Amino acid sequence: MTRGPAILGQRQVLPQVLRRLADQTGQVVDVANIADAVGLDATTVKDYLGLLEAVFLVHRLEPFTRSAANRAIRSAKVHVIDSGLAAHLVNELMKQAGWAEQEVEFSHFRTRDHQEVDLVIETAAGSVAAIEVKASGTVTGSDFAGLRLLRDKLGAAFVGGAVVNLGQRSYTYEDRLHVFPLERLWTPTM
Repeated sequence: MTRGPAILGQRQVLPQVLRRLADQTGQVVDVANIADAVGLDATTVKDYLGLLEAVFLVHRLEPFTRSAANRAIRSAKVHVIDSGLAAHLVNELMKQAGWAEQEVEFSHFRTRDHQEVDLVIETAAGSVAAIEVKASGTVTGSDFAGLRLLRDKLGAAFVGGAVVNLGQRSYTYEDRLHVFPLERLWTPTM
């Protein structure tokens, strides 16, 4: 017997798992923590995560790395679909990527000392753009820490990064790093 029917037999737990994932949306998912909180083993929680992804309630965003071996040992972030500013932006960009001339891959970036970037977009040719989302109207230098690290690590392959926020102004902060208000991303310019 497969695990599918087994997890469906425990369907009363599914809303609890989804609530825990919603609490962690945009963060590295801690399967063991969720399993402990809802009284299940980690394998069953992973099965629920796969089910929720299959029915488009959550999206798993794998970590950015140029090495397949490193990608396998790092943890993914999970976004509950249409929940929150970062998830909204990720969802919209993924939809629009389907229209792009080049195929792109989406991931996130995080170091052991918690420097992170919410969204990394990489072309098949290796060009990388990155986005950090802030639910604030102001941007400070520290908001660029993860973007700076990624830019410096990738060199010329890093084509640009942006802090997307709830402010009103667009501007260049420093070399290949910019600030964009969320509302202007889909507003036509005259």
